[in-house]
Amino acid sequence: MSVSKAIRVLYFTSALFGLFGLLSCSHSEIVGDDFIISVHELKEIMESDTSCVIIDFRTRRELKSGIIQEAKWVDFNDPNFVSKVADYNGKEIYLYCHSWRRSEVAAKELLGKGYEDIYSVLDGIKVWKRNDYVTEKPFK
Repeated sequence: MSVSKAIRVLYFTSALFGLFGLLSCSHSEIVGDDFIISVHELKEIMESDTSCVIIDFRTRRELKSGIIQEAKWVDFNDPNFVSKVADYNGKEIYLYCHSWRRSEVAAKELLGKGYEDIYSVLDGIKVWKRNDYVTEKPFK
């Protein structure tokens, strides 16, 4: 095989593997960070859009410190958490946890399942409370 033919085969093989890699990416990996918002943005959204859904993705024990007003609770450790959010599909859904990591994972999972209008709140309730934004006791 000539050198030029070997280079073409190598180039084609590399391009093919690159294409397979791109096609195997989930929707959330392609989206980038467009689904991440700050606590300040969430507060502004809550003041102007009463139809948005806010979901707390912390554990039951973590809820004792308070939740964001009107938030729904879904335990992140529940293996069926995706189905528990299904009732809200089609609405803007804002997910938060203590600091952000779990809500990011949950948002990526939901985006990967075809949900749209899913947002993860950067820094979570930790920064929400640091800014003295309103919280309430869970399960009134």
